[in-house]
Amino acid sequence: MVTRVQNPSTYNLSDPPFIAGFETRLTFDRDPTMIMYEVFTNAVEGMAHFVSMPWDAPVEIETRITGVGYKEGMDISPWPPGVRGLEVKHCVQAIYDTGFTLARRPITKPGYCPKLYAGLFLQNRQIGYMKWRPILPRKVNGGGNSRRTTDLVPNPTVALLRSDAGDQTGPKVVGDTTGTLVDPADPRRTIKYTVFNQPIPFLDIWSAMLSALATAAPYGVYETGAAVDAAGVSGETILHMHQTGVPPLLNWSMVINAVRMIWNAIVNNHWHRAIDFDLTYDGVTVGEGYIWNIRTTRASRKSL
Repeated sequence: MVTRVQNPSTYNLSDPPFIAGFETRLTFDRDPTMIMYEVFTNAVEGMAHFVSMPWDAPVEIETRITGVGYKEGMDISPWPPGVRGLEVKHCVQAIYDTGFTLARRPITKPGYCPKLYAGLFLQNRQIGYMKWRPILPRKVNGGGNSRRTTDLVPNPTVALLRSDAGDQTGPKVVGDTTGTLVDPADPRRTIKYTVFNQPIPFLDIWSAMLSALATAAPYGVYETGAAVDAAGVSGETILHMHQTGVPPLLNWSMVINAVRMIWNAIVNNHWHRAIDFDLTYDGVTVGEGYIWNIRTTRASRKSL
């Protein structure tokens, strides 16, 4: 499957959409105390949630993103109370801005990252906030928190996203690893993959996935013709997807779901490596793609 990786000069890389006049004003805690895998998964799941909604839809209640058994959470909320203006597009850009800013920061304690607060401003006026912090019990029944909330849970059946290729030991595997991921929510959705022995920085993979999801944001989830060329924070890792077959069946919902499934597999198996994959629905291949380091691709071609 490696042969379908494009020449780096052919990528149609584009920045995710940005909103004029919008700012994500970030404040990080000094010490890294949050579990990195949980924080990063919350970001992927939160982005997937918002990009599945209409681009201009208002966000009028607090949204919490966390997982079953997680210690870490992400809260996004309109602010101050009674002020309207926070929309889905602002939440998408806030998660993207925060993810790429965090990915550029040095890791001072492996496996952990700092808590953060983000003020969300439009034309210099605050319209909301976002917090990446440990989960605290909410006060109820007169406890002072009268805002409604929506809790989002990253795929509670993530353990079912197993390979059918037998034992998977992540980076300990020296050769290539193949298998199939099955969506527990809809077994007709599967991803056939090959994981290669080409290391890729974890922060590059994570940021490329945020970029891919942000690319999907302006489109309707059932629009077909989906295509992604999303770069990670270094600019050297690409997450690519394109449709196959006639008529075109790959829609943005499938792209969003594929990113979630692949991310869950990466976290579960510690795949910090290049991946090539086919997206299938009800046995029909609807798209294909890969996560690849284009610097390595350039070097390999140069040596031929």
